[in-house]
Amino acid sequence: MAMRKRVVFLDRDDVVNKGRHHPSGDARNYVTKWEEFEWIAGSKEAIIRLLENDYFVAVVSNQACIGKGIVEHGDIRTIHNMMLDELYVATRLLPADKPKLLQGYLVGNLQFYICPHTEGDQCSCRKPAPGMLLAAAYEYNIHLPSAWMVGNQQSDIAAGLRAGVKNLIRIDASQGMLNSHIPANSLLNHGVIIPNLLHAVNYILEQDGVETEDHLEVIWCPECRTVQVASVEHTAPFFTHIHECTQCKYMILESEWNQTTTGEAPVEEDIRGC
Repeated sequence: MAMRKRVVFLDRDDVVNKGRHHPSGDARNYVTKWEEFEWIAGSKEAIIRLLENDYFVAVVSNQACIGKGIVEHGDIRTIHNMMLDELYVATRLLPADKPKLLQGYLVGNLQFYICPHTEGDQCSCRKPAPGMLLAAAYEYNIHLPSAWMVGNQQSDIAAGLRAGVKNLIRIDASQGMLNSHIPANSLLNHGVIIPNLLHAVNYILEQDGVETEDHLEVIWCPECRTVQVASVEHTAPFFTHIHECTQCKYMILESEWNQTTTGEAPVEEDIRGC
């Protein structure tokens, strides 16, 4: 089997879905059931765009809630199966001229790796250790230097570096515009910082030289009064950007843009992971 070079490793909580954060460290600090799972705006579309363009996607997630006895392996597996179900439904709703993704293809090219251990277990799979990435590389013949690692913590970036991944993206919703990227200037000083997964995927496709027919961005919709995914059109003769909200179909003109984020101040850097 030829080596896979179009590969993206994704952290899960606060990258794909909204994480839960509670100072107690108990069950309120984890997504323990599907009812607590909430997609971040644009993340579902981002994963579909990767799969449409023949990328292999591996979600690599620390889930110490298993080691702490808060949930069982099966509970996390149920959440991931529900994610697959929703992604499959979304692909069926794509226009007929889009590449069609069969469920078998989706399952085969989107895999989940979890570390159930706590920090005290000193295992080889809990990020910042590279174990989950190395396991995926062995099982699916992945060329790690050409792969991408996308995460929101220093432990994600460290795991990528230790596995030999050279393309690194740190998700930080508090940094700059919704569809911007800036060089990383942090503890590990590698890669770029991007505010959301959808723009990270746009960046990945651009850097890998993948041409796409459409363009999606995350933007504030004045009609929905919330952040939504919008398709982008460039109109002649002045190449004005027009965004159409995919939720309500409102046409968002350039004068109505409000792309700045209002996230909370970044927390102190922590390489240990969740």
